[in-house]
Amino acid sequence: MDKAYIFSFIGNGVFIFSWRHVRWGSIQITKTELQLVREALKSNKYEYIHLISGQDYPIKDFSLLNSFLCSNKGAQFMEYHSLPIDKWEGGTFARFQYFRLLDWFDYPNEKGKRIIDFITGFQIKYGLRRRIPDQYPCLYGGSNWMSLTRECWEHIARDDRRSKKFLNRLRFTFASDEVYFHTLVMNSPFKSDVINNNLRLIKWRGGAVKVLNQLDIWDILTSQAFFARKFDSKYSKVLLDALAHFEKISYASHFNITFAKKILLLSRVVRPSTICDITSGVGLYVKFLQDAGFHAYGMDSDSRVCELSRLVFCGKYSCQNIDFFSEVELEMPIDLIISHSYDGNTRIEYKTLCQNFARNTSKYLLLKLPHFSNNEPNHSCDDNQIIRSLIELGFKVNEPMSQMVRFDLDEEFGNLYFFEK
Repeated sequence: MDKAYIFSFIGNGVFIFSWRHVRWGSIQITKTELQLVREALKSNKYEYIHLISGQDYPIKDFSLLNSFLCSNKGAQFMEYHSLPIDKWEGGTFARFQYFRLLDWFDYPNEKGKRIIDFITGFQIKYGLRRRIPDQYPCLYGGSNWMSLTRECWEHIARDDRRSKKFLNRLRFTFASDEVYFHTLVMNSPFKSDVINNNLRLIKWRGGAVKVLNQLDIWDILTSQAFFARKFDSKYSKVLLDALAHFEKISYASHFNITFAKKILLLSRVVRPSTICDITSGVGLYVKFLQDAGFHAYGMDSDSRVCELSRLVFCGKYSCQNIDFFSEVELEMPIDLIISHSYDGNTRIEYKTLCQNFARNTSKYLLLKLPHFSNNEPNHSCDDNQIIRSLIELGFKVNEPMSQMVRFDLDEEFGNLYFFEK
């Protein structure tokens, strides 16, 4: 990457502490990551430090990440496995037993690869082997992209005698950062806090990390991860542009697989011939239902919903730009209408909304209410007013089905009602 381009970001929340040439797979990667962590630890305002690369991208709003970390305070998010494992070269230990001169030559370069492979092959041919690192009783490895607490990083960053010897032993091995951090954490008091999940979406193809493009939008938006990789500024341009716009559309990044399965279960019980998500965003729940064989479609008030939802459906379908919270009359009533992001905003006249439901719903309505009481300021109505209005318009609450949908859902989805007409 061009040095001038990187330095152009200084002053925009980006800090550059030093400049060094880091060769692929070398010990310099681990040393550079340690330096970055130590710099971050100089500030007392960070509770978690996330190790990411220049080809990573956040795929959820940071407010969701902060909420998640607050709910899991003290947990360490790191993918790991005990070594050896079969999927690593030579059953793992080959990366420790031979001198890999990755600090001296660039392996991705054809000449560098030829030199390194020749020297490694010479050691293998004549049985020249290094001892397996023994500074710690057990070795661990995994993805070097992780989210750890400040206290855990402080443990990693300290220069004690054993960790120094271990780091020095990992010189001239391949991808030491995939072993160093994991081994230190899993041989520490923080072991019991580790969740074997690094919160990253990483797709593999042919033994290498896949560069993501617009065909991966569905996997990204429905993932429970908070970061994804790898992205390329050219190959992933359409995807990156779309993700920037998805953030502005309601529920584009709020897909909840538990809620999706509840909708699917409900649909299999009542068997509607048509389903419409009137707060569809880019159509994540719509696609989930379509993939399950239901005739489902979506609408949203955002002006770009047609264009962006087409990416989710790979051009085979698009949600419609219709604002259901103003007066609407569809050509044909829908068997089941779903509304999961009504927030009780004063700009929305709830009587118009209820009349829209009555006019356009032939059988069923699944509605998430904002759970406001009538004494809360800045809201035009409370939940009971909406329920009473719907009952006056010919609906009735099916409480057993409502409880079935609510059961085991997060609090954000807890105020759901299933109505029959």
